[in-house]
Amino acid sequence: MYKLHDFNVRGLGEPIRLMFKYSRVEFDDIRYPCTSIDSKLPPEIKEKCPWGDVPMLEICQDGKETRKLAQSLAIGRYIANKCGLRGSNEFESAVCDEYVDACADLFEALFELYTETEPEKLKLIEEKVLETVRGKYLSKFENILQENKRQNGVCCLVGGKFSWADIYLVHRIDDAKISHGLDFTRDKHGEKYLELVALYESFYAIPRIQEWVKHRPVTKF
Repeated sequence: MYKLHDFNVRGLGEPIRLMFKYSRVEFDDIRYPCTSIDSKLPPEIKEKCPWGDVPMLEICQDGKETRKLAQSLAIGRYIANKCGLRGSNEFESAVCDEYVDACADLFEALFELYTETEPEKLKLIEEKVLETVRGKYLSKFENILQENKRQNGVCCLVGGKFSWADIYLVHRIDDAKISHGLDFTRDKHGEKYLELVALYESFYAIPRIQEWVKHRPVTKF
């Protein structure tokens, strides 16, 4: 049994939830109130978290002591291993990690969007973010998808099957659209990144993922 503790946001915990749902793994989705980006955990919860923050995963096994794991990427990597979402060999596992780290870097490029409130400044930041993200990340991921499809005949980032790297990437595309109204599926000329679109649409067309998206809490972030 898994218990995922997080604020009531999509945020850093959502790719973990998506991995659980994709892999048909049951988990308790435990959420704490979040009214702003600076929301604090209740003291009694904070003291139970290894680093005083969430996401935090509790791993409960019958007759054994409950174990705790913190830091979103460590949790993601653990679940990816458990669910067979980390490639087919050691090198593919490392490449998955590389692409997930790149998605984390992509997220950091968006951080100003979460803190700026003045409309005119926000518009300028959005333009800067799109230029950076398209040039450094999205075009690169599009090329990776094209090459992997050429080699393996499958629209995914690594090898011949879906991995946690794909889930982190499509989540970033989805979250940018929901949180900020940004379209990460088109280049600066308005042309679609065809393989990115195919990956995104194929994942969110999976019935159990559609069901999760339909019924998950509606949150700003």
